[in-house]
Amino acid sequence: STESCISYSQLHIHHTDTDQFREVRVPILNNTRCAAIYYADSSTPRPYCEDFMDQTNCSDISKVGLTCSINGYQSTVSKSVVCLGIGLCDDGLDGQCITTSHSCTVHKHQLCDGEPACTDGSDENNKVCSQ
Repeated sequence: STESCISYSQLHIHHTDTDQFREVRVPILNNTRCAAIYYADSSTPRPYCEDFMDQTNCSDISKVGLTCSINGYQSTVSKSVVCLGIGLCDDGLDGQCITTSHSCTVHKHQLCDGEPACTDGSDENNKVCSQ
């Protein structure tokens, strides 16, 4: 059986010119796993699944941000949701992040790893990297 999750579909009510959302159950497929997250405004993530479970068990290795235990099972978490404070990992690993500059926050495993994750390089030239 196919794994599924709860999503919210937006409906526009023409006679009142308002938007409403209705809950729908949607399948989680390989092409929806770890897919890009839509942002309704500049800061509110709108994932495919409301519980962000579509951002786990990535079928595309290039989208994997880290590996951790989720509900007792080893899984992967999408790069898109690491550091968002969602709390998918049982031990909170996906939320262990460091703000390196006003424009960049990285996961602690990306700090001083020789691969710039921040456009300003602050994750590689941070003061803790020289200690």
